[in-house]
Amino acid sequence: MSSPISLSEINMYNPFDCEFNDLATENLIKLKSVNEGWYIEYKRGMVSASSIAKSIASFANTYGGYLFYGIKEESKENSHAAEFPGIDRESIDSALQSIRQAAANLVEPSPHFDVKVLWGACDSIGLLENRAIICVRVPFSSNCPHIHKSGLIYRRVADGSEPKPENDRFILDNLWKRGEANREFIRSWIENLPSLLKENDLNSYIRVLLS
Repeated sequence: MSSPISLSEINMYNPFDCEFNDLATENLIKLKSVNEGWYIEYKRGMVSASSIAKSIASFANTYGGYLFYGIKEESKENSHAAEFPGIDRESIDSALQSIRQAAANLVEPSPHFDVKVLWGACDSIGLLENRAIICVRVPFSSNCPHIHKSGLIYRRVADGSEPKPENDRFILDNLWKRGEANREFIRSWIENLPSLLKENDLNSYIRVLLS
């Protein structure tokens, strides 16, 4: 039986010189040399819940990646980060709520993601006080495919700034197989009870599977 693909087997792309938990506003200057594409997407401001769900699902279905709100790219032809206008303080709570609700309600199954709010003022990137960049990190998922509420399955494509609906049967089959390997592993774990010593037969125990 195939084991599920774990994050430890995938070297998730990281544009920064630090771990996600240690990410600070000053680190965002690295994005001035990072174009949109497989692993990165920039949004000038907040967008519709449907668009948020599309982006998160596409990263989970592909190789994982980073989604930034409050960053403007140079141009479609040269899509590195150019300006950091950020999101105003009064809008941050509703923006975070929109992200969480989009992933929970508009994608099935709901993918895992992490969110970090990086506040100004930061002179090195021109981010003003009381404004922030929202960074969403979406890991590679072994619970594919993640299907958008529209019924479409999105993935990242090369240097494209927007997710693309997938209609290639070979790629779709591989996404289903990726998810089925994980689901089969969980089914097997549930069905195969551990062997206990005879003297422990009457004792209670708890089994925990962290996924």
